[in-house]
Amino acid sequence: MDDELRAIPVRMSEQVRELLPAVTLERYQRFLDLMVHYTRGSGPRLEHAAAHATTEGRRACFAELARDEAHHYRLAEADLAGFGRVPSPTPPDAVTDFDQAWRSWRDEGRIGALYALESVAEHLAAEAQRHLGRLGLGRDQARFILVHLTADVGHAALTAEQLDGALATDRAMTLAGARSAADFWVGLHFDAFA
Repeated sequence: MDDELRAIPVRMSEQVRELLPAVTLERYQRFLDLMVHYTRGSGPRLEHAAAHATTEGRRACFAELARDEAHHYRLAEADLAGFGRVPSPTPPDAVTDFDQAWRSWRDEGRIGALYALESVAEHLAAEAQRHLGRLGLGRDQARFILVHLTADVGHAALTAEQLDGALATDRAMTLAGARSAADFWVGLHFDAFA
């Protein structure tokens, strides 16, 4: 695998790790709200990618991820409800912008983006769990994070299967998708936690 690409989720985790000591219950709830809006679009984004995929392997990858991700926003909604809160009415501009970018990319950009987004959890899981424990969250307030810290490992492996082909076809687009997704993901965390 490409060393430059491999470094992107590591860098993402380092940037977010710096924020974790400052997470409060209020900031965690803001994070959940952002995750509702972001993940509500995950199924449709991935279905769009599957419908426009240029190879059967990519189509199958996007379709499997679409099935897995389609209802994850409900976990974030349920966790917010555990605090007696409901999601804000409209998505932030960053989520809308990411959706538009996703739809403009070719397969290679989407695969790069997915690699970054799905691979970051393995670099951040232990630290995230430690800080969630510090907040004293109940099981009905941490399902979204706990599911994603484990599910993303499998999703990263599924995405990694498509990387060599994407890099061989268009390395620049693959890296651009990964960088763009990394900037978006880190930005959401700064919006929530900083």
